[in-house]
Amino acid sequence: MLKYFSLAKIAKLRNGIFSFAQFEFETLYDAWERFKDLLRRCLHHGLPLWLQLQTFYNAAGGTQNNKTPEAAQEFIEKMALNNY
Repeated sequence: MLKYFSLAKIAKLRNGIFSFAQFEFETLYDAWERFKDLLRRCLHHGLPLWLQLQTFYNAAGGTQNNKTPEAAQEFIEKMALNNY
């Protein structure tokens, strides 16, 4: 991966994931799609699913309510599609 991504670029991409925030007036759907795009840009981010979802939940002002990472991801997908 270092051949295509310098350590500085990887750090910048990961920082974009960790500092993600939902924009004012941005729909849940748009925020979720934008967050997933950040993850796709850095496929080697090494962040477990639970941390990815916790980051998004924090950005969207929600809590996981004791859901498994898979159930939380499915819940966000359904909410985003309903919001779209």
